[in-house]
Amino acid sequence: MKLLGLKTFYRYLRIWRKIFRINLVNIMMYRANFLLNIVDSVLWFVITLLFFKSIYLYTDSIQGWDINSILLLVGTSELIKSLVFTLFIENLPYISKLVNKGELDGLLLKPVNSQFLVSLRRIDFGNLGNILPSLFLVIYALTKLDIVVDFNFFLYLILIIFSTILAYSIWMSVMTLSIWFTKVEGLHELFLGAMTLTRYPSSIFKGVGRLIFLFIIPIVLVGNVPASILLNIPQQINVLLFISLTTMYFLFSVFFWRFALKFYNSASA
Repeated sequence: MKLLGLKTFYRYLRIWRKIFRINLVNIMMYRANFLLNIVDSVLWFVITLLFFKSIYLYTDSIQGWDINSILLLVGTSELIKSLVFTLFIENLPYISKLVNKGELDGLLLKPVNSQFLVSLRRIDFGNLGNILPSLFLVIYALTKLDIVVDFNFFLYLILIIFSTILAYSIWMSVMTLSIWFTKVEGLHELFLGAMTLTRYPSSIFKGVGRLIFLFIIPIVLVGNVPASILLNIPQQINVLLFISLTTMYFLFSVFFWRFALKFYNSASA
């Protein structure tokens, strides 16, 4: 995307508001599917909680993280996952379909940034089902940990946004490979699997796994950095470095998409 001024930002915000309204109308037409998606999201949320609860039946702490700290991390990661899936789960996995069927041509001809369209043209409201339970879990954990809501909570909310952008940037970069490789479903599933790592403390990762998931493809930081701010747990990557890293990955996704389009063979060619 072009880093233009405020006028361009408001233009794309208006476009997204129209996209939001169109998707909202579609949801009203298929309410049963919407409700089933919410139930599915909440069910997986409950299963995740039961999984960690069962682990802490046999131990009081994992790498310095007690049950309430873990609940805060799980609530944070589930909140971020809900935002990421709501915005992108109906878009990014279908880039390969757009390429294979030549439907990307239509998007490239529109007077709107192509990455914006392939990323945000659809919204999956069903994944919003986890947001309220996630917020409740975060508040519950904060209460149990006697953590006072102060400036750190404001910083926490900002980092939630940057974590969402980081997860998007990694996902977008992976799916951009569709321009060259027509079958990237395996990579897509790999990313979805990697998203589950956001709910685990970064301190449990050692060796090659730590190098990959904290520094090369820093998906573990998505949940850990915001949660650590509230817990006052020092991370190897501080807030400013995390924001810089997120910005770098986002810019990489932008330039990588532009670079890949140079190799795109139009269906009309």
